[in-house]
Amino acid sequence: MLASIKAESYAARVPIFLAAVPEGNLAKDLVDRYRKASGRLKQIDEIVAAYKKDREAIEINNRDTVKKINERFERELKDVRKKGKEADFEATEKQLGETLSVVNDGFLQEINDLNFKYKGIQKTLIDEKDLRKILVAVGDEYEVEVGKRVEALKKHFKKQDNIRVVSTGHFSDSKAIQRDIQLVFAEIGAPALSEEERKNYAEAAVFWLAKIAKGELPGYDARPATVALLSALTPGRLSDQGMIFLAEALGNLALGRVQPELAAILMDAKRIPPVRIAAAQALIKHIQRNGTLMSLEEVTVLERSCLQPAGEPELVFFFSSLVGALKPGPVTTGKRLLDFPGPVPGFAPPMPKPMNEEKPKPPAKVEEKNNDQ
Repeated sequence: MLASIKAESYAARVPIFLAAVPEGNLAKDLVDRYRKASGRLKQIDEIVAAYKKDREAIEINNRDTVKKINERFERELKDVRKKGKEADFEATEKQLGETLSVVNDGFLQEINDLNFKYKGIQKTLIDEKDLRKILVAVGDEYEVEVGKRVEALKKHFKKQDNIRVVSTGHFSDSKAIQRDIQLVFAEIGAPALSEEERKNYAEAAVFWLAKIAKGELPGYDARPATVALLSALTPGRLSDQGMIFLAEALGNLALGRVQPELAAILMDAKRIPPVRIAAAQALIKHIQRNGTLMSLEEVTVLERSCLQPAGEPELVFFFSSLVGALKPGPVTTGKRLLDFPGPVPGFAPPMPKPMNEEKPKPPAKVEEKNNDQ
């Protein structure tokens, strides 16, 4: 790979950031140990979650109680100081100490009762602590290997100023990457991108991020680009086709901010129907996977817009599906049925009853003959 980078014609003109991924058996062993410890820690976190939540509630309640007691006795001690009675001051201080001692005993008893309720939890908590130490130790060892790899690659590419060798953790800091890119462009004297070039690159980025978010490119994760995708919603940043790709990408990201943004796109009457349909489809999928992550006010505005599609026949089906995905209650559903205006456009009304229609006469009764005659 290193040889191919050097051989490419663009290598001297384009800024390249090379991640220093450690090689060798030691690095692979560290990664494997870290992965196993992380998996075990995740299981333990699920086991101790209820215990930690209950203990946190007890501790918060105890802190609030102690705080109120201290505030009350502080006011009382202040009043005693004004009166200048030393004996009363000492008695109040003694009472404060006794009260706090009683509260502390009650707190310890609650903790003991909690530990009894979750039998064996202490051993699990010790295992959790040990696993966290292992993760820190393994991470530190891996960073040492990363540092060695960084120095080796820097030495290898020392004659190519546009290549920046960075640690793998560097790619999780988008601001640091942006600063480095600007620095490299300044050093090699590269001209700034034109507005058209920026838009083309944005279109290409959204296209590939949509594929990654939909799982069509295994091994990649689109979640770190969520903020960038949301910023692309600014009017004029993308073409209509780019907005369709953007809606597809956002619909596959489990983030609360996604739903209001998609709703804003589909309610925007200035958008062409295909863009609004893509936003509706993405929003339906997101709600089905993650539930409704919008406020009651946002849902109300969205439902009102969907029930009044403003003469866009191709949007009616998708808006109706979206209203169904929002799962209205029985009261809301009944009210909508009562408010339904009548025949749906495109369907013939019922046939009118003919005027002066004579009711059919019943058949005349036939007397049965008596066979005994």
